Amino acid sequence: MTLAGFFVFPGHTWLGSDTQIYAPMLERLYDPGMLARDLVTTRLHLGWTAFDEIAIVLRRATSLSFEHVLLLQQLVFRALALWGLYLIAQSLELSRWLAVMAAGLVSLGAAIPGPAVFTVEYEPVPRGFALALLLLAIGLTLRGRPYWAAAAGSLALLYHPPTTIPFWLVFAWLLWTERRWRPLLAPAVAAAVLMVLWRWQSAGTAPQALFGGIHPEWRAILRLRASYIWISLWPLRVFAEYGLLALLAAGAALRLGKQLDARQRAFCLGLPAIGLVSIAVSWTLLEGLGWRVAPELQPARNVLWITLFAVFLSAVAGIAAARERRHVEAFGWMLAVFLLPVRADFLTPLGWRRAVWIAVLAAASVAAVRIGSMAAPAMVLIAMFAIPYGAQIHNYPDLRTPALEQLCAWGATAPKSAVFLFPDAGHNLYPGVFRAEARRAVYVDWKAGGQANFFESLALEWWRRWRTAMTGHADLALARLLGVDYVIVSPEHALAGVDAAYRNAEFVVYRAR
Repeated sequence: MTLAGFFVFPGHTWLGSDTQIYAPMLERLYDPGMLARDLVTTRLHLGWTAFDEIAIVLRRATSLSFEHVLLLQQLVFRALALWGLYLIAQSLELSRWLAVMAAGLVSLGAAIPGPAVFTVEYEPVPRGFALALLLLAIGLTLRGRPYWAAAAGSLALLYHPPTTIPFWLVFAWLLWTERRWRPLLAPAVAAAVLMVLWRWQSAGTAPQALFGGIHPEWRAILRLRASYIWISLWPLRVFAEYGLLALLAAGAALRLGKQLDARQRAFCLGLPAIGLVSIAVSWTLLEGLGWRVAPELQPARNVLWITLFAVFLSAVAGIAAARERRHVEAFGWMLAVFLLPVRADFLTPLGWRRAVWIAVLAAASVAAVRIGSMAAPAMVLIAMFAIPYGAQIHNYPDLRTPALEQLCAWGATAPKSAVFLFPDAGHNLYPGVFRAEARRAVYVDWKAGGQANFFESLALEWWRRWRTAMTGHADLALARLLGVDYVIVSPEHALAGVDAAYRNAEFVVYRAR
């Protein structure tokens, strides 16, 4: 199931989104002479995570590339997330195979509208690693293993501290009610390790100011480039979505009734409640008080717990209804389970093809529960193939075309200090792929602007470069003034009478100096 989820659906990506930022940073830390003139790698936001240290140690120990080191970690953490969901389901008195089925249904993933994250991250990023470990920690807690749960949560803390905050709130509350404190030693040690790593971080990282105000110009850049962190900019349908999902989770919990004990209610209902509260917290910190810690912490990301447990509790409620021969009710719960992996949210219009496949998969899941044994997890494996090939759901575009790969291979032969500019790329993401694959500096691109969340100085510099350099055509004189060595445009913007340094079907490269 882990392999099918990794290679088929929901799948995985490399350099599709945030790894366009993490990969160059890791290359710079590994080789300080690499990407020295790139805007992204001049200010690294890796001071409060062990993600970079772990990746570098693994690379040196295995001699693998960062791509393979991170993807192997992602595969392991996907398996741990499934194990955690399996343990949570078993704590609800499901049989072995039905627990595997419930875990697999949640592992189909779902997009989180608003903060733009996922319950199953496609890319090997710290947030995804931490979430997988937290699911394991929850499962271990519910199976009566608080010390191992604290260890898993502490490892998550080392990878991505902000993601772990809701878990620690619920975990600490449970320990307080049970008058047990020793498991909290593990996160205390992890926090101390983070402090040491922050103090002795590798050269190139930049200090991150957590408190203070957001100046008006920085605020304007954030609203342009990172609109997803501004609650006031979310469409109304996003708030309706989370209201419906919260009601769905509550209804499923009510349906399960006494199957949920105090610990299970604390996680299955407490974490979604924290997700709802995080919307107000995010608005207060960012738009009300204007604290600069808000863009970095992004507390609204915790709404993913609403979606995750709405799907999980609906799956368990559907399984329970099917076991009781309430087939119509079970079908209704399973519709909700398959709706989110197939569409972005409940309120998005649904085409007939996808509607049919949702209904077929929901009915087949009810039948699989009735058949029992290995038919239940087999149904999840069937769904992992049916959703992409039958319902035609593809979670991410393929950015790495043959022409782009050829360009990256050519760019890697340029001097290490060379700087490249893509003036007609607009909001496209291929300049970030070039930066990571060719390991050469890009003067400015849209993806790099996401770092505005972490550093005001970077935000201002990115905006200055964006307004100056992204002219939509090749201006070699301007490029020379900016210190750019190569200008890359599409063939329709090629310069007449100017020899190209390199050309293929999609790109034309000119020397600026």
